[in-house]
Amino acid sequence: MSRHHQPPPAPDPEAEKPWKTIVRQVAAWMSVAAAGGSLWYACSLHHHFDELVKQHQAVDKSHAYILVGCWTLIPPLYFFAEWVWWTNPSEEEHVKHLHELARNFWIAFVIVLAVMTGIKWSGAGE
Repeated sequence: MSRHHQPPPAPDPEAEKPWKTIVRQVAAWMSVAAAGGSLWYACSLHHHFDELVKQHQAVDKSHAYILVGCWTLIPPLYFFAEWVWWTNPSEEEHVKHLHELARNFWIAFVIVLAVMTGIKWSGAGE
């Protein structure tokens, strides 16, 4: 008697891979934690800057610029990587919608950080 083995079904290339779900969840939780830590740090910088101004000392805002710069650059890099390398055609609309929502929070967050740390955009109000 010969046994005929059926090959396993081909994996669906459009199916969500477990590692993608894990990466997205970890990225979301890391973003929330980083946002909370950044808000705390911006508050402490704001308080420190106020103290320096009261003492008529120079204010070095390099840490504030680094903080706002990181929040300005890193999220779009993640959005790009997710779109190019981790998004299947079947999930493009869903990911596009999530990116639009995240973008709105991200832009507001960068503005809040800039205001809290006293960063002025060059050319603003001129």
